Amino acid sequence: MIGTHSEFILKPLSKILLEFADISSPLNFGIEEHPLWDYLFMSLFLRLTGAQEQKCKCIAWELATINYEIRRKLFSSGNDLNCSTLKEKNTVFKYQVIGLQDLGVNVDAAFLDDVRLKSYDTAFAKVNIFFEHVESSGLHPRECEFSKDLFCKWNACKGAGVDKIFGKCDSCKEKGNCDARSLKAEKESGLEAIYSRLYLHRNRCAHNVSSYQPNLPDLNKLVSPIYIYENYYTWFMVIMFIDELFINLYKEFEITLTSQYNI
Repeated sequence: MIGTHSEFILKPLSKILLEFADISSPLNFGIEEHPLWDYLFMSLFLRLTGAQEQKCKCIAWELATINYEIRRKLFSSGNDLNCSTLKEKNTVFKYQVIGLQDLGVNVDAAFLDDVRLKSYDTAFAKVNIFFEHVESSGLHPRECEFSKDLFCKWNACKGAGVDKIFGKCDSCKEKGNCDARSLKAEKESGLEAIYSRLYLHRNRCAHNVSSYQPNLPDLNKLVSPIYIYENYYTWFMVIMFIDELFINLYKEFEITLTSQYNI
């Protein structure tokens, strides 16, 4: 392995998800247990988001160790790279691409689309094992099924590519082929919109906001058609997909370094 953090970076976060499925298998899923499951899912959610933030920081450090120009741009300007927002994750993703290009790898649209498809297939296969566990128990089956359908829709989007991975529908090359209604739906269910809700919930959990804001979410939000996107299953999918993207790019980074420098 190249760097001191490589083992951690290459370890999929899906292992945490599947460990949870194994540990929780003896528990009941009756209606009387729902408050307990809310606590358990919150704990799992915080473990996953925290691990992903640390992984992004480790990737940034490994890139900066090899590539001094990346080090200068990432750290010398006093940037506080917390890696918790999608914008910060996108920054790390872009520098992974730059790091590969500086090593002579042809990171074109086809290359990135292949990474996206590989990441999607791996993430969906692993998360589906977790979904099968919770579906068999009847815990929130509607949200579970909805999350799988949403993830399939992301993969089928004609505008999928490097812009779609961390991009917005406004900049999508297929925007002209969507009518106003479907474009609005795409914006509400796109990765950026879903992650913004994930990030908001992450902050509420991490800082225990619910302890002094027990009235949230309000009734207007509960009846909103986009409230269906706010569930742990969807957020787990997003976390796993982003994790596989980082892992696949980092694998290419390690393979290239090994072949060029025999490290």
